Amino acid sequence: MGKISDNSTGRKYIFYNGERVHVASNLFNSIILGEVDSFKINDKNEAEIITNKLYEFLERDEFSNATSLFSSKFLEVTPLDSLNKMFFDVKSLGKYEGRALSNFETFVVEGSNPKSEYIFIYDVNYEKFSSQETIRLEKEGDSIKIVTYQIHSDGFN
Repeated sequence: MGKISDNSTGRKYIFYNGERVHVASNLFNSIILGEVDSFKINDKNEAEIITNKLYEFLERDEFSNATSLFSSKFLEVTPLDSLNKMFFDVKSLGKYEGRALSNFETFVVEGSNPKSEYIFIYDVNYEKFSSQETIRLEKEGDSIKIVTYQIHSDGFN
């Protein structure tokens, strides 16, 4: 990457391979100038509201409310009775004690064919066993829905 300059007009330029290139977009500014990308933080917070609701509903055995957080794409390949069985299987790990976010990713494309995907990986503690749980979500219109829910635990034999 080249040197970044700011002329008297307030325009930002980058010198790349000896040529001056005008930095036009805010996203490009964020990437090139190393500024904090607030969009990613907001997207993460928006999607994490859904994961928080999932754990709240499961902790209170409100499986029908938890089911409402899942995408129709998920329910096409995982019948409702299988999803409810998964919820009961999670209960076999013991009482929910808490979780820590071990990793997350966001992928957002804006424009004529927008797409927003979010992946959260949690280390979850239950009374009898711990687990690692991966939740992948996608934005569908104005709402965010769960499209993948994976649970890995030694408590499942």
